Amino acid sequence: MKIAIVAFPLEFVGGSKTRLYILKQGFEDLGHTVDTFYITTNTTRKPEPLKNEFAIPNILGFEKPEWLAELSDTLAKYDNYLFFGGCPHLLKNYKKEEWKKIYGVVDTSKIIISITDSYIRKYYPWLIPIVEEKRIKLYANHDRNMQSIEAIKTMNKMFPMPLKLDENMGLHLDKKENLIVDICNFKGCKHKHLIFEYGQLTPYKIIEFGDTNNPAYYQFEQSLKLASNWDVEVLGWQERNVIFETLKKAQFGLDLSRFADFKVNMDNVILEYASYGAIPVTLLPLGESETLRFINLTSPSDLDKFTDKNWIRQTVEHNFEEVKTHYNYLGVCKGLIDFWNEKLVLDEASFW
Repeated sequence: MKIAIVAFPLEFVGGSKTRLYILKQGFEDLGHTVDTFYITTNTTRKPEPLKNEFAIPNILGFEKPEWLAELSDTLAKYDNYLFFGGCPHLLKNYKKEEWKKIYGVVDTSKIIISITDSYIRKYYPWLIPIVEEKRIKLYANHDRNMQSIEAIKTMNKMFPMPLKLDENMGLHLDKKENLIVDICNFKGCKHKHLIFEYGQLTPYKIIEFGDTNNPAYYQFEQSLKLASNWDVEVLGWQERNVIFETLKKAQFGLDLSRFADFKVNMDNVILEYASYGAIPVTLLPLGESETLRFINLTSPSDLDKFTDKNWIRQTVEHNFEEVKTHYNYLGVCKGLIDFWNEKLVLDEASFW
């Protein structure tokens, strides 16, 4: 099978880039041919290859008739398409709708759209009418995403977040220190500054990663200045190998994400914690479909788990087994292939 992975511009690429390349590797490991394409919204010239948030070399456009024809001819050579995002981000300075022409020149029965943002009705509302009209299949990768699309009148499915184990990953029990790490970037929804509201974490050294040149970091910095008895080191933006070596030593990994419209959370960071033997520590439950164990800081009954050595050992082993099985990238890719081949069936009654 020839598969085209087509990425639309994203304001915050986050774990979507990681997931795109894991899925590409999975399809290839299953024997399929995969090429990646980036859709530019530029009107006069295409950006240079690789000069986009996904680092994709193949650039397609739609603003010029010849670009749209090239897009149509290029994608026609593939058996199926996996679209990441499905459309540009609706912004105050970007409201042009020429991108909709794409869905008039490709075979939409071959498309699965991967949902990259749970706030689809806020930031991607103009995609929904096209999806419903053309009955394009939607793919969610956690419960929060699924909640955001379940009322859209088309066929949808959820598959676990994919992960491919590498030689760096493992339990690393002999390397663990009295350490908590947060590898989330500094941005609003991550609420990294809230760590200082949970005094039960003060016995641990805290290492923070992320881009320090943004307002979310400044908020964290101000909270840190007001905190006492905390051992916090901010390493900022680092190469992946630095993050991985730190994860090997961490007992716990923080993800303090919180959302106004959703009561569950799951992302690539949590999966990476589990793959390095660090137990996820959150403010929200992970969702009913997730199989990882975690500590919820807002649940008083969970707080004793920080010092329960038997629970910690069992949880680390359980989570790593789930990473190898439930979240295995090959299983997710096989599920997506079956989804492409599945006949479109809609339960119209469920939409009303």
